[in-house]
Amino acid sequence: MADVLIILQQVAIMLILAVIGYLMFKTGKISSEGSKALGNILIFLSLPCVIINGFLVDRTPERITGLFISAALAAVVLVMSAWYRGCSWAGMLSRILPEHFPIRASSACR
Repeated sequence: MADVLIILQQVAIMLILAVIGYLMFKTGKISSEGSKALGNILIFLSLPCVIINGFLVDRTPERITGLFISAALAAVVLVMSAWYRGCSWAGMLSRILPEHFPIRASSACR
């Protein structure tokens, strides 16, 4: 339960930062080029650091169980979203890797 509260706290912090960035962009404090530069810093510097930091935890049986549960839930959500959109697996792969799966995505997905 403590892990869930930590995750919710971190999501809330990210939401607050996103709202601040949005407001700064709308008020003209950050230009479009500045917004792109900040986005690149977040994606290529901060995000890898957060991912690496996320792996620096003690491996306990309950954490491993939680990992498998979250992976299973992610797979279920992926399958449900593909079913909802009417996509085949080949159609989904053609959208992600068009050079390896040359199926027209429009014919594979609605």
